Amino acid sequence: GELEGLRAGIRSASTRLGVEDPQVQAALKMQSKAAAFKSYCRDLHLQLRVETLVQRMDDLVGKVNNHEHSLKLGPGLWEDPFLAWAREAVAVWLEDDARAKM
Repeated sequence: GELEGLRAGIRSASTRLGVEDPQVQAALKMQSKAAAFKSYCRDLHLQLRVETLVQRMDDLVGKVNNHEHSLKLGPGLWEDPFLAWAREAVAVWLEDDARAKM
């Protein structure tokens, strides 16, 4: 997947350019953000409860929208099962919310 490819690219760049190189540092930061987002989506997927559904889904909408724009890793990022679930859950949530407001 995209995250594994990013890790491999960072290892290669670190060897060639050094860990202190600004591009390597930027890639490490992006990898860290992507990994944290994946962990958040995984945890939400596994721990979602009816009593916290509205709050957690509203939080997820914000996070997915933010990460779609800030993580410029390409469409392969969303092939991860938990990230794909999050993106689809947000789409359904927003669609249902729009219908409820009609």
